[in-house]
Amino acid sequence: MIKKLTEKHLPTVIICIGFILLVIWPAFLFAFEPANSDSIKKRSRFKIGGIPVLSYDADLGLKYGAVINLFDYGESKYPPNFEQYLMFRLTNTTRGTVNLQALLESESLIRNAKVLAEASYIIDKRLDFFGFNGTQANYNSAFENEGNANFISPVFYAHERKFLRMRFDVQPYISGSKLRLLTGFTFNYFDNSPAKPKSGTSNQPALYERYIDWGIISPEEKNGGNINYFSLGLVYDSRNDPCYCTRGKWFETVLLYSPGFMSDAGFTKFIATYRQHFSTLNDYITFSFRVSAQQKLSGELPYYFIPTFYDTRLSYDGVGGAYNFRGAKRNRIAADGFLVGNFEIKGRFYSFTFLKQEFYASATLFYDNAYVTQEYKINLDKVPEDQRELHFNPVKQKLHHTFGPGFYLVFNKNNVATIHYGFSTDKQLGPGGLYVGASLLF
Repeated sequence: MIKKLTEKHLPTVIICIGFILLVIWPAFLFAFEPANSDSIKKRSRFKIGGIPVLSYDADLGLKYGAVINLFDYGESKYPPNFEQYLMFRLTNTTRGTVNLQALLESESLIRNAKVLAEASYIIDKRLDFFGFNGTQANYNSAFENEGNANFISPVFYAHERKFLRMRFDVQPYISGSKLRLLTGFTFNYFDNSPAKPKSGTSNQPALYERYIDWGIISPEEKNGGNINYFSLGLVYDSRNDPCYCTRGKWFETVLLYSPGFMSDAGFTKFIATYRQHFSTLNDYITFSFRVSAQQKLSGELPYYFIPTFYDTRLSYDGVGGAYNFRGAKRNRIAADGFLVGNFEIKGRFYSFTFLKQEFYASATLFYDNAYVTQEYKINLDKVPEDQRELHFNPVKQKLHHTFGPGFYLVFNKNNVATIHYGFSTDKQLGPGGLYVGASLLF
């Protein structure tokens, strides 16, 4: 699944594996250490929710692999309120995205604190690259369509990225069980290069290469770099369920600080995200929404860090795609600052038991939107006039919209399979897309 890495990238893999062994794996062993002498009681507090992955993502193609979810419910022994949770994910896709990931979420590793530890190594053979500042960068599907007379390359809107992220966050409780202080450190390593088109297709330079030639992407940044940042913030969480939530609020406000002396770019960034869930008819109808503002405060963000949607649990590429702006192409909105809104109404319509596991199904309708609040500064002086008209559109920023239907199948309280289809109101965002996965949006 994962091809042999060059000597250049081997150290990043060793670091990633070492992080899992030294931080996440011991925590896993600690979590599953028997709590008392009664073997029946010991086993009853733990559950495994491993599932094979055979899904589809409009941006990634067919996805296959496995996800294993391990839960420790502590003395309560009752889902969905787990004390510790460990997730392993290993997937590949037909568009060449390999994802090796481990995530630990623990309420007992450190007394009176929530701990999140992550190790992720992701290889993207065709990571979407459309330029900057949303629809001010033109998208023309003909350039990547081999059957069109204006075809340039099947990877015209793509580049290759190898990405390593290691994170350790500690969230001490401040008052009661709802409010937490967030502190943490995250190491990011980006290794970017031009995407490789299939043999027999055009070798004309892709948009990413043209941006380098035109000086929009600087020589110092073109191959990626290291971004290491400290996190400081507050988290308030009153959800009744960490998976399929029907009531409660989840708010986080975080300051990210990347010091120039230990990163390839010095900057500060502020994130505020608010989620709320309302329910009626005995939780059969639920309305949920998330609004997130992610803004640069100082310094300069490198181009390769811009398409990041930050979340205190697990950050994703964005804005666009399965996890934050369904129906728009992944990374379609890339800017220094942006707003994202997600709104859903879910209706639970069927419950059943199979193999001693509790299942229930819900249908949903969603509406997502996004808006660029801070544009990424670019210099077009070296761009030929005929190319400016093709690739740049200096329009005023506007609110973008997508919408569509969805379906959730929840089992064992903390595992979920999802299907969404996003429709786009603007062809510049993309034609829309289908997303079949195994995690809730928020």
